[in-house]
Amino acid sequence: DLASRSSTEHVNRLATMPVLLRLVELDGQQGTVDIEVAGTIQGAWLTNSRGEVRDKLEIEGPVVRVPMRAHGIATVALDIDEARPVSRNLDAHREVWAQIHRVGEKEE
Repeated sequence: DLASRSSTEHVNRLATMPVLLRLVELDGQQGTVDIEVAGTIQGAWLTNSRGEVRDKLEIEGPVVRVPMRAHGIATVALDIDEARPVSRNLDAHREVWAQIHRVGEKEE
């Protein structure tokens, strides 16, 4: 998040909590990599190593298509609904999380 303050092209300006992937092509063959995500993808971008967006990537349902150069390295940023932070009220679930402190005690 700090990097987005110094760069107007940073991916954090497009996605609140991006998931970052680094892909490396080791076989010396150019092609396209399909990344299948178990979640709802709202956006996908090819970035540089500092998180600055270079290109928007093609999304087809749960699959993101990433072009790769021979021996190339690609940094991909994904905006996935299920990976976004969820606000939780711990006091509303105290009976669950407070039980860990009672290990070994007998219930009455």
